[in-house]
Amino acid sequence: MTKGTPEPRAPVPAASAPGAPAPGAPAPGAPAPGTPEPSAPVAGPPNRGGSPAGGEGSPDVHTPPGPGAAGTAEEVAAGPAGERPTRPAVPEAVRAAAAALEPRLAEQPVVALVLGSGLGGLADEVDEAVRVPAGEISGMPVPRVPGHAGAVVAGRLAGVPVLVLAGRVHTYEGYSATEVAFATRVAAEVGCRALVATNAAGGLNLDYDPADLMVLTDHINFLFDNPLRGAPDFVDLAGAYDPALRAAAVEAGQAKGVPVRQGVYLAAAGPSYETPAEIAMFRAWGADAVGMSTVPEVIAARAHGLRVAAISAITNVHRPGGTPTSHAEVLEVAALVRPRFRELVLSLLPEAAG
Repeated sequence: MTKGTPEPRAPVPAASAPGAPAPGAPAPGAPAPGTPEPSAPVAGPPNRGGSPAGGEGSPDVHTPPGPGAAGTAEEVAAGPAGERPTRPAVPEAVRAAAAALEPRLAEQPVVALVLGSGLGGLADEVDEAVRVPAGEISGMPVPRVPGHAGAVVAGRLAGVPVLVLAGRVHTYEGYSATEVAFATRVAAEVGCRALVATNAAGGLNLDYDPADLMVLTDHINFLFDNPLRGAPDFVDLAGAYDPALRAAAVEAGQAKGVPVRQGVYLAAAGPSYETPAEIAMFRAWGADAVGMSTVPEVIAARAHGLRVAAISAITNVHRPGGTPTSHAEVLEVAALVRPRFRELVLSLLPEAAG
């Protein structure tokens, strides 16, 4: 720099817009530097009838929409755009079993009826019955548990053409969920448009009593298996349990003086009964009853587009601290509730056939 040359000036920062924060200052409404972020509230156990009350912020258990609230079960399952789910790829073994069974049927059935523990006596009331042992149907698994007959009975109940699956199989017998649902898929292939499933279940809802009947509104699959595994078929189960059939079951019970509960069913793998800690967990999840069946059949039925209704006979209620349970007790209470159960199922069949 030569003598007399002026020194260069430092650049002047640009003027801030009116109202803008000064450089390095926090934005309006932002926490000061070093202030910890507030933690999100932690939800407690769900608020639900018959269970210990949840605290502040506890979630409400999901209750499926009632009749008319969001359309039919098919519309709910179709999704917001109204697209209808495509039918799954039917395994060749199912097609072969259906092709072998169909010629033995006097007429096409419209309702498949699954009879659970101790409830198989209804199969003896089928008019013009055609009875086919499960062992005579290629690919059909055979039950290994007392109280499950293991046969397909076709004919009429309450004037409705039915295919009665008398005695289901379970995953705890060593069968996969795909094998458990095999008979339901065969029923769909021979023409059934609806599934009415029954089971014996332990009560989790503390308002329940042994020998109550519960119509399923939803389920929790705790079987660690799915009958559609390997396809895969992405089936929406938002409307799995048909609202109109649920309402019909409740109305039929009221007309006959049979109280009918409505609740969520949890399917556990079994065959051991649940520990007190598991019961507490299932209750906190929002389950009202626990059993070891039904869910694979329901998933398969919905994959084939069948309307579904399911009913549990509450054989015992798990109380805090642990409640001893035995299979003999399950069968005993199932026999006690059978007359009321029979009336409810027979009243529901015409609606399911509609």
